[in-house]
Amino acid sequence: MQKTLIASAMSLTLMTGQALATPIPGGDARTFAMGGTGTASAHPMAATMMNPALMALPQPESRDKFGLALHFQANVAYDDDLIDDIDTFQNSQVWNDLDQAISSFNSLNNGSPTPAQITNALDQVIAAGNEADRLLTQIDREALRANLNGAFALAIPRQGLSFGFFADTGIEVSGIARYEDSALISGILNTATQIRNGSLPNSTDLSTLNTTPQSNGEALALAVTEVGVALAMPVQIAGQPVYVGVSPKVLSIRTFDYKADVNSFDDADFDAGTYEKNTSTFNLDAGVAHQYGENKDLTVGFTVKNLIPKDVETIGGKKVSIDPIARLGVALNRATYTLTGDLELTKTKRAGFEGDKQYLRLGAEWAPLSWFALRGGMAHNLASDNAESTVIASNTLYTAGIGLSAAGIGLDLTGAVSDNDVGGSLQLSAVY
Repeated sequence: MQKTLIASAMSLTLMTGQALATPIPGGDARTFAMGGTGTASAHPMAATMMNPALMALPQPESRDKFGLALHFQANVAYDDDLIDDIDTFQNSQVWNDLDQAISSFNSLNNGSPTPAQITNALDQVIAAGNEADRLLTQIDREALRANLNGAFALAIPRQGLSFGFFADTGIEVSGIARYEDSALISGILNTATQIRNGSLPNSTDLSTLNTTPQSNGEALALAVTEVGVALAMPVQIAGQPVYVGVSPKVLSIRTFDYKADVNSFDDADFDAGTYEKNTSTFNLDAGVAHQYGENKDLTVGFTVKNLIPKDVETIGGKKVSIDPIARLGVALNRATYTLTGDLELTKTKRAGFEGDKQYLRLGAEWAPLSWFALRGGMAHNLASDNAESTVIASNTLYTAGIGLSAAGIGLDLTGAVSDNDVGGSLQLSAVY
């Protein structure tokens, strides 16, 4: 099921015919390797998505040119046994076994059963009930979460008006299983046990099961397509250059919402046309940056992504909000190293059964050679994570990566890990 959930979500991406953008700020392999920072430290191509104002900053000769990049990123967190545990429950037919055992016992009250028949019928109810409870407890709150991102960016930094183009691709998909029949099964087991030990009369009827379990599996995916242009330029304020940028863009927001009881949950039933809703809208990102120090090696940046709030509703009635995300960043840039940090000033509220997110991000880059860079960082969630399962909780993500370049061609690789996640990214770029 893990692979199918992700594949189903990716189908939303492919059906748009355009690139998608995650509601989390995008970037490139370099910014990802540095903990997802970039508000004050992104290079021009990533700046189109992170903070457009940075395109207008004075650039070293190696970056003061036409550049383009293609970036892919993914990270996933999941219970290894989720698919096997749901399959085990379905293959066991234990829900039907318990239903039949209850019906068989209750039917004895229509006749004159022997004590042995009553005991045998109760033993079958208790055995089937315990097995159903065991299997459903096993899958309760087992979950998965996957984030898939891809981006294409083009930037032309200039001394006057800098401009760029971006098509940022992202998708968030999560799934969870829930045990919602605990009270019913516990009640049946308690009643059957009391009848068997004589605390209740043999004529007591057991509660019947629902036709289908209340326990369920659910999958939710959110895909946001954004394609836009980025514009930046310096303006003079009190005799000092302040760099400003805007990124007008078109968004296509798609949601995928599937829910079924655990007996009938089937990843083969996933049909994006049946469980999908989509809408399109216009939005805007904006940012500013200023450099301090004698050598202008300290940069402070501020950006707001998605200035126009937008709420959408899934086919299952869940509200998903695309709200403004404000970030403040600072970066110290020296000849061979960069130290940077970003703070998200706004909280991204939970969608479905994921938790709230508000990150503090720290990153560093060491580039002792013109063709080699070593990077590392971390992103820590400051929000009170109220995820429905600890497996999909967002805590602290640690990142590391390298950058290689020759003759204007760049290759960047990044890996990421947390208590729950594992991920990575790959980027190819060219500067002319």
